[in-house]
Amino acid sequence: MTHQPFEPGNWRGRSDPEERGDTRRWYNEVSARVPDAAPGICLLGFASDEGVKRNQGRPGAANGPREIRRALGGLTWAHRGPCYDDGDVACIKGNLEHAQEELRLRLARRLREGHQTCVLGGGHEVAYPSFLGLSSSLPKAGGTPNIGIINFDAHLDLRNPRSGATSGTPFRQIAEHCDAQGWPFNYLALGINPSVNTRALFDYATDKQVRWVQDLEMVKAQAEIDRLVTRVDCLYVTVCMDVFPATVAPGVSAPAAVGVPVTDVLSTIRYIKRVATEKNCPVRHQDIAELNPEFDRDGMTARLAARVVWELLGSGEVS
Repeated sequence: MTHQPFEPGNWRGRSDPEERGDTRRWYNEVSARVPDAAPGICLLGFASDEGVKRNQGRPGAANGPREIRRALGGLTWAHRGPCYDDGDVACIKGNLEHAQEELRLRLARRLREGHQTCVLGGGHEVAYPSFLGLSSSLPKAGGTPNIGIINFDAHLDLRNPRSGATSGTPFRQIAEHCDAQGWPFNYLALGINPSVNTRALFDYATDKQVRWVQDLEMVKAQAEIDRLVTRVDCLYVTVCMDVFPATVAPGVSAPAAVGVPVTDVLSTIRYIKRVATEKNCPVRHQDIAELNPEFDRDGMTARLAARVVWELLGSGEVS
């Protein structure tokens, strides 16, 4: 079965009955999505590492959604509205393309229902169905979808998909889809490691007018974000866990030798959310990719992934 339903056992955390005031945590608020549910946060898992295997990476990311939920469950609830877990789309017997299409359809439905969606990966092959689901959910009367993509990643993920989709091809697939539809391709990559992206990939990125910020130059990120939001109608934000240093995120498919400091990534996410509000350029969808529990130590990468989700979906501010 491609779709695996909500598992209450994945959500757990401590309780504080002796405390006064609001002591809610995520596990207190999450429930299964039901038909005609009021709009709220809606989580979908993408239990796949087939794209990672095809890309010669370390398999194990298929278990990422489960571990993100377990780490997220104990974090404080600082969000608005209801929260639903819509279960996982699983890649069965290596049929990645079928799983991607299933995720696209489910995501588009949830977005049309008014939910704030976040997909928990899984390999970064999640980005292609995320973009397709978002673009197909937007009103057609307004004409061409004009989506800005912000990707926190050590890799451009612009490899040629000629031999099939992988975790390294999603943004090239998106570029080709946009070309075929006559849509703009607005892609900003933050945290790029120049030592693991070939000249051919940078040449393709230049040809497609991709903007990027290298891992040692994150001071330039805010200016690039400002530039992007003036050109697009909404944003899709995706975070690959290999953007972080391997010392703090060992449980990934392709560990980063240098990486971007955690505080730089989280503060940049907060900046994106603030600018998106100020410029009326909403973040319509987000996902997180490449958590690989097989290589995690003491759950540290899963806990970091959970904090990233907490920042993506909440205000990030506690007063």
